[in-house]
Amino acid sequence: MYLSQLLGIYLPALCCVLCPPLAAQRYQECPQTIMANERDRQRIIETGRKFSLVLERYRNKPADIVFLLDSSAIVGEGYFGCEVQFVRHFSKLFSVSPETSRVAVVTCSSCDKIYTDLDYINSPIGKNKCTLLDTDLRRTHYRDGETCIVGGLLRAKEILAGSRPSTQKIIFLLMAGQSTDGEILLELAAELRNTSTIFAIGLGESVSIDELNGIATSPSEDHVILLNLVTDVESLAVKVLGDQTDTSWDLNVTSDICNSLCLSESNCCDSHANCSCATQTGSYGCACHPGYTGDGEQDQCTACPNGTFKSQYGNQGCTSCPTLSTTAAEGSTSLSDCQCLPGHQGSPDMKVPCTPAAKPTDSGEDGRLRCSKPPSIENGSYETYNRGTSIAYLCDDGFMMYTFGDRTRHCRDGIWNGSTPICSTGGCSEEDAPTVENSAVQRFNGGTVRFYRCNARFERQWEGSMVIYCDGARWRNEPGRCVRASSSPCGPAPHVENARQTTHSEGLITYTCEPGYRRRLGRGSILCSADGQWIGSPGVCIRRGCVIPRTDSVQNGLINIKQSGAILQIDCQAGYELRGSSVLYCKGRQWNGTLPTCTSMQSSSGYPASVRDGTHCGNNIPTVSNADLRYSPRTDAEGRLFYALVYSCHPGHTLRPANYAVYCSGGNVVGTLPACLATCGYNNGGCQHICRNGPDGAVCSCRDGYQPASTDGKTCRDVNECLANNGRGPCQHICYNRPGSFSCYCHSGFNLAQDKTSCLRNQDQCNCGPHGRCVRLYDTRPTCVCYNEYRRSIDGLRCIIKYKIALFAWSK
Repeated sequence: MYLSQLLGIYLPALCCVLCPPLAAQRYQECPQTIMANERDRQRIIETGRKFSLVLERYRNKPADIVFLLDSSAIVGEGYFGCEVQFVRHFSKLFSVSPETSRVAVVTCSSCDKIYTDLDYINSPIGKNKCTLLDTDLRRTHYRDGETCIVGGLLRAKEILAGSRPSTQKIIFLLMAGQSTDGEILLELAAELRNTSTIFAIGLGESVSIDELNGIATSPSEDHVILLNLVTDVESLAVKVLGDQTDTSWDLNVTSDICNSLCLSESNCCDSHANCSCATQTGSYGCACHPGYTGDGEQDQCTACPNGTFKSQYGNQGCTSCPTLSTTAAEGSTSLSDCQCLPGHQGSPDMKVPCTPAAKPTDSGEDGRLRCSKPPSIENGSYETYNRGTSIAYLCDDGFMMYTFGDRTRHCRDGIWNGSTPICSTGGCSEEDAPTVENSAVQRFNGGTVRFYRCNARFERQWEGSMVIYCDGARWRNEPGRCVRASSSPCGPAPHVENARQTTHSEGLITYTCEPGYRRRLGRGSILCSADGQWIGSPGVCIRRGCVIPRTDSVQNGLINIKQSGAILQIDCQAGYELRGSSVLYCKGRQWNGTLPTCTSMQSSSGYPASVRDGTHCGNNIPTVSNADLRYSPRTDAEGRLFYALVYSCHPGHTLRPANYAVYCSGGNVVGTLPACLATCGYNNGGCQHICRNGPDGAVCSCRDGYQPASTDGKTCRDVNECLANNGRGPCQHICYNRPGSFSCYCHSGFNLAQDKTSCLRNQDQCNCGPHGRCVRLYDTRPTCVCYNEYRRSIDGLRCIIKYKIALFAWSK
């Protein structure tokens, strides 16, 4: 039988028998270390520097972490708080939230005193760094006893069995003395090291160096830390942590928490911010939305200025666009919003530097900018035509061409459109070709060109190329990678024609228009919210080149030309209504639809205007509780643009029905409004006790011993079980009501029976002596059970000797 299986049977059974109910006991604060001399100070500095370098490899990566604290008598109640402070400080090395790192705290002393004080690994919902530091860690208790570390490691193994497969597993073990477990401890530690990294921190001078080395991950010089004093934890933390900067925020908190941040004690967060928990430092605050920066409080979030962007929630500053690039507007949320300055070419999003495309004097007779020298091709050449504004690529003898659409490229406003083809040939070994995990290979040009396509449920990571080719001697281009696609509760992301879609780890998706196209009607990014809704607008990718009609081309209407001629907006005169799309955008060299018409409202048909007539709803916009509203430009089956009303539920709420349809027509709303219903995943659905997700949102119920205190069942009040039976409730003698329960007591001369409600007479009414024992049979009076040569007296309260019977032997 495996060691862990044997321990798994023995220790829980032992604890069931021996573990007593424990009263809550707050730990004491850790006393401050007084450095006796410069040597002690240098020792802590060197230990902290070394520990910091080792921990660096584990930071900023999702992890499941168990802190195992020694709660034995050798630590003592006065210094146990130093171990809790270790958790408080060193948990700040990791972002704690359901999506990043999760933690658990186990305290151990004797083998019958192994306790899990908190477990975010198996119960992560609603837990983050703020709940850890503000409430849950404070409930860690000191338990006196021996030093049974094997029981603590076994509990850590049970907890990590529920960890996420892709995360790193870490155990921080704090010991102040030698374990009572001997070799069995080292065997269990060796089994744990197969799946987890173990750090062993020795506190004080009573620890065994050999034992710590036998427990910790190898090399021991990186994973064993020795502190001469338990109180050195504080000094070590200062050296390891340094200045902490938050990089991620958990939005799964109630907005009421931030109401104490301002004098008004309500609506303290800016309209462009959410109340959140900083998952590194563990502090509550207002986090500005992507595209905004500031401290998050009311009127303190400002849009990122032109030339900068910010892609995450939080109070960090905006990031500057690469050199010679800028953004089209304020409030940009992605690097893809950075575009090269006019007269420059490149792609900041693709890490291609922006360089001058042409000098201002390099213009042709038509006044258009000329392009710089055309991109060259390996193992080939190109020919020019149309007075140098177009090129056609050719491959050298013995090489075959592979194109990404066309072998020609044309100069458009100082930039060459399209992509440079590939010239490939044989001579490369199939065995030497790079492999890309989780992908399928397509071969072209007789196998000299390899195209890697990611398998289902995997997506391309943009570093590297997905096309490699043979130049006759070796394979060219470094292939990219296929990584597992992050599962999104929001479902498939919207598709945008002529755009490349990139998925980021924070649930953010950005859209980058293909070369020659520009984005309009959106910011080019969407974010998956906690309630399963896409927030933001991807926009559309359009190309210049459409013939702009006269502004009076629509009879009884007016055409407004926007975005430098890329978009047309059509309005009708008073008394006329629009038939068709009110907005057209340039798609390639053609408009995406035909011009609408303006017809008199005195139509004899009697039919109302189409709900997809492209008009806004004006001021007649109904609100939905717990939801934000935005207009969403969409296209119908014929490519015509219209406006839909999109409601995005606040965190902790879900949209019902999910497939609702609400449009604008003639300045009015058409369709049935949805509702945003609370869910259990946020603030427990507003429930005081038990919450479950039903078809109509969160359903609240009360624990046993409580009853609903309101019609919605969200709040609960105690049931006083003692009110019945003249104040005795279910008890035979005395009833005492407790929150969610009750307790029964008996009058003098009686004891409480096993059913915890009945009372039986005291055992001391028997006089069995040393020859028997007194028992109570159900609700009868006490009686003696006598041993060997003794029997009960007539009254049953004494043991007396039996009568002796003589036996005679008969003989013939």
